[in-house]
Amino acid sequence: MIFHKSNFAVSACAVEATIMADSEIEIKGKAFDNKTEYMASGSDFMRDFAQIRDDYLIYDMAIDSVNALINIYYQDPGSEKLFNERGRLLDKKRDVKLNYIRNNRNTDLAGLYTFQMPIMRFMETYLLLEDNAKNGVYKSMLQSKLKRTKEYAQVQSLKEKATISKGNPAPDFTLTSIDGEKISLSGFKGKWIVLDFWGSWCAPCLNGMSQMKSMYDKYKDKLEIVGIACKDNGDNWRSAVKSNELNWTQLFGDDSVHLEYAIEAYPTKIVIDPMGTIVYKAIGETIGFYEEVDKIME
Repeated sequence: MIFHKSNFAVSACAVEATIMADSEIEIKGKAFDNKTEYMASGSDFMRDFAQIRDDYLIYDMAIDSVNALINIYYQDPGSEKLFNERGRLLDKKRDVKLNYIRNNRNTDLAGLYTFQMPIMRFMETYLLLEDNAKNGVYKSMLQSKLKRTKEYAQVQSLKEKATISKGNPAPDFTLTSIDGEKISLSGFKGKWIVLDFWGSWCAPCLNGMSQMKSMYDKYKDKLEIVGIACKDNGDNWRSAVKSNELNWTQLFGDDSVHLEYAIEAYPTKIVIDPMGTIVYKAIGETIGFYEEVDKIME
């Protein structure tokens, strides 16, 4: 069994560790206000992990600083510069990991770093791995990422065809509601519709629910919101709907719907007119979406 706590947003103050069955590790270090420095012993994996972490620690520290600003200014017009800067720093951090992978293609750590690569860079990185890494302790995670990479390719293909864009008909679908009923998009024809692709795991999605509720209260006589939970757990989804008091239609999504609608980020909101035609698409949680809905509803 492997326990691992790691993602692109890990703080420079965090201590990351992978503990494998029947193994012992020792971590020694020192915590500062803005970082934690440590070394690990007991396994080659953790020794190499701690050493490589030292190489990208400077980027984690910078990412922490940018994230703090994003948390304050993420809805401001100039916030795009902050997101771009975070993206640049993340690329620098990934380059450190990629350099390790190129020089250590048969290790489990190379498998972990490959798994952590974004979808756009995953396949080219995966092809660098030797069989020992592909079939090592991270095999199931790598196989799952391969599947998601193929899905991503499908989404990009749909985007290139521009089928999910303003002026095109919204594809019909049938999903199960939170009450267990089969609900079809075509059943809402004659009303304005907002498709909200979200998840209980998605912080920006949940942060926007108060504004979604205000919008629904304002226009519910002529507009229906259809929430579609994506990549979610059924219990977590039901709990989020209840705790956030989301009183509009809630459906549990499947892979086919979010692929057909070329969803690549969350939340994604799509406005459909009473004739079933797409009139607006918004990616991410921004005030601009609600302003656009106000214009459409005037």
